[in-house]
Amino acid sequence: VKTGVVTIPGKLGDDLAVGTLNSIYKQAGLK
Repeated sequence: VKTGVVTIPGKLGDDLAVGTLNSIYKQAGLK
């Protein structure tokens, strides 16, 4: 995983589950 790059499963625009959001925050370095 590259720094600053966030991997989002599914299509952009889909509703994201809380677990997915947490995963994104971790990858983005926010949590």
